[in-house]
Amino acid sequence: MSQEIKVPDMSLEAEVENPFAEIVMLTQLLAMEPKRTDALLRRALVLLNMGQLVEAEADLNVAMELPDKWEKEIDKVRCKVAVCYYERGRMRHVSGDDKGAMEDMRHAMEMAPEIVKEITGRFNK
Repeated sequence: MSQEIKVPDMSLEAEVENPFAEIVMLTQLLAMEPKRTDALLRRALVLLNMGQLVEAEADLNVAMELPDKWEKEIDKVRCKVAVCYYERGRMRHVSGDDKGAMEDMRHAMEMAPEIVKEITGRFNK
């Protein structure tokens, strides 16, 4: 007997009403269909909105490995994760955690140097 799971709106722009419930639904869906890029990307965005950068990046990395036609959506999520690492790096610097700030900034640059360059206006190719 197969279990029916209510699938949330998978668009990247859809509002998240209950992030915890959506994470549970997406996790259940991915347990049954682990190669659903749309579910991975949506869960990455929900996690990102919850401040779970590491977990969001993990879903993004899995999505990037899957062979399908989601390149544009993957790139959007990759850029959002990079911006979050950049912003967290700024917060860490202000709070005196220079080592953590450098790690986050380096990570943001590795993920999306074009976005960090756009944000700061100081980096050259």
